[in-house]
Amino acid sequence: MRILIIEDSYILADTLVSQFDKEQITADIAGDGNQGYEYLSSGIYDAAVLDLMLPGMNGFEVLQKLRGEGNTTPIIVLSAMSELDDKVTAFEYGADDYLTKPFKFKELLVRVRAIVRRQTTSNTYLLSCGDLNLDLNTCNIFNKSRNLSTNLSKKEFQLLEYLLSNQNQVVTREQIAEKMIDPHFF
Repeated sequence: MRILIIEDSYILADTLVSQFDKEQITADIAGDGNQGYEYLSSGIYDAAVLDLMLPGMNGFEVLQKLRGEGNTTPIIVLSAMSELDDKVTAFEYGADDYLTKPFKFKELLVRVRAIVRRQTTSNTYLLSCGDLNLDLNTCNIFNKSRNLSTNLSKKEFQLLEYLLSNQNQVVTREQIAEKMIDPHFF
């Protein structure tokens, strides 16, 4: 499973990445609304955790723009904004769930798993090229014709997922490094 954390507090975002990593969930970070919108538009995420008070495009605007374009990625709002009107607005703009800060990670985890589980009934989670198949749930790569499979490291999985998602396009080293969110990847 791969999720996006759209959060401008890098301390909180890094903590969430570490916690999700312990649960075998790949988590990427977008530090502002514009970057979060761009990343979610790629279609590679199973879910997103979205703060509302973001620099650039705020969380409400991110929700409204994504849903207006038909993006159905499940989104959990994680915000300090606890007023009923804020929650209602977020749901009206397309949020799938809403959790207020402060929160317990265990509750966020079960909510993420629940919205992804509901989404997986209608989506396939395989990327393929020839005999090569990448299972996006298990980070497992397999070759049907040779009956071979192996697990990939987080970086190997991210790279192969990006390449398979863009297999009909030329991608530059810079584009790969940008998507990997680590300019020192190579």
